[in-house]
Amino acid sequence: MERDIFISKTGVNYAAGLTEATGGFWTSDDLTEGGICVYNTDQTIVDGSTAVVAGDLTGTSIYIAGMGVNGFRRSVEINRKSFSFTKRVYAAPVAAVKCLGANATAAHGTLNLPSSISVGDTVGMTIRDRTKSHEDTSALINYSFAVTTGDLLTGTTSANIIVKLVALINGNSNSIATAVTLDDGTDADGIQFTADTAGNDFDIFPMDGVLKDADILQYRDLNGTYTVGLTNTVVANVIGHGTAAQATAAENESNIRLGETNAPATTRGDLFTAATNVIAGTTYTVYSVYGTQATDSPTSREVNFKQLVQIFCPSGETGVDEVIAVLDEIFALVNP
Repeated sequence: MERDIFISKTGVNYAAGLTEATGGFWTSDDLTEGGICVYNTDQTIVDGSTAVVAGDLTGTSIYIAGMGVNGFRRSVEINRKSFSFTKRVYAAPVAAVKCLGANATAAHGTLNLPSSISVGDTVGMTIRDRTKSHEDTSALINYSFAVTTGDLLTGTTSANIIVKLVALINGNSNSIATAVTLDDGTDADGIQFTADTAGNDFDIFPMDGVLKDADILQYRDLNGTYTVGLTNTVVANVIGHGTAAQATAAENESNIRLGETNAPATTRGDLFTAATNVIAGTTYTVYSVYGTQATDSPTSREVNFKQLVQIFCPSGETGVDEVIAVLDEIFALVNP
């Protein structure tokens, strides 16, 4: 599936810089940066300065176009009869919360600690970053220490092995979750983890040693089994919709698809060095447009498949002449 992406900017109206009279791709340089517009088959602009009516869509196909920081881009031709779209408004991501050991506000889970510990015993666990691939060794971070004289199974002082493990986890600058000790006022009964970045999920695993039998609690899940009522301390991960990070990921994927990786000759860092159209901190309404070209291509079978065009619009652009309001009107009329 072909994938293209357009990202508009706050304060830039639909077809900003263009008028219906300046139709044609050859006039596209007049489009304001961050502007989005829809062309008919004959390259006339679908006018958004007044309420869009069926007669404004004059051909059998449409094109979506936009001006970004790297110049003008237009989509593949989309046959109106094959056109469909979805619209998803911004939804905030939610940080996952998981526990190793006791769920402090519900009677679920335990650390299952041994009756005693000896100097040299291992206390440890692993956190896996689920935003990274299994092949990426940095996705796994192991935290462990050897028991020393004075370490305790009980209490909540710094000598308690759970308190020590929490300090070790939070002291790692690469950690993706923040840990806190759960206790009943007498002993440290578990560890609660909260994702540092909302929407970035993680897994927790006990390590061989003192914590090898500790229970793992996730949203409505105790050691991999659905558990009714397990909702008090643990929270489900929600990736959300329309975040700036998601817009950046979609932009990078589209660049790869188009062969625009912008990879420096030697690098081990971010391959995308071209200017991005995403504004940090912006939330977006996202349109996903699907369709095929008007005619089959005997030379390039790929273009005969469904094409995907995504449009990221700043969430507040819903007023008259603003891009969300106009696209709503146009897309409701595209498929005859």
